[in-house]
Order: sequence, then structure tokens, then C-alpha cells
Amino acid sequence: MPEEPSKFRPDNPPPADRTSPSSPARAYGPQPADRAFIAMTLWKLGREDEARTALKAFRELAAQERWKADEETQTWLKEAEALITPKP
Repeated sequence: MPEEPSKFRPDNPPPADRTSPSSPARAYGPQPADRAFIAMTLWKLGREDEARTALKAFRELAAQERWKADEETQTWLKEAEALITPKP
């Protein structure tokens, strides 16, 4: 039985394995847009350490052969890096 949507809030997100079965990440592996969105959203929620960790994972994904020449991926990377500041 599906969880109640109201059960998951920014202070109580669903577990990472609760993605939709039809999610592109399940079918094709991690997608750069998803990683960028997650990192920037975590930053906006004030979860800075998690955002930096997510940005690191996004950087690693964006550096892969499949994505490093993709203009859109590199644009998202620049946007995420401009938003998320390094730890002092």
C-alpha cells in the first residue's frame, strides 16, 4: 500500500529507495537533471552538508564520458556550483 503523501515533508523526506518504479533513474541510471535538482533543493532547504554531498555526486556523474560533453548537464553543473558554496 502506498504511503500517504502528507507523511513526507521537507523535515521527513521519503527514503531514497522510494522512487517511482517508472522513474528514469531506475530505467537508465542516474540522470544529471535529477542530481542537480536534488543538490540545489537540499541547499535551499538549509541542508548544506547534504547539498554538498549531492553536488559531489553530481560532479562525478557530469564528469563521466556519457555526460561531460552534454551542454545541458554542464549548464546545470555551473548553476549548482554557483548556488552551493564550499564549506569554509
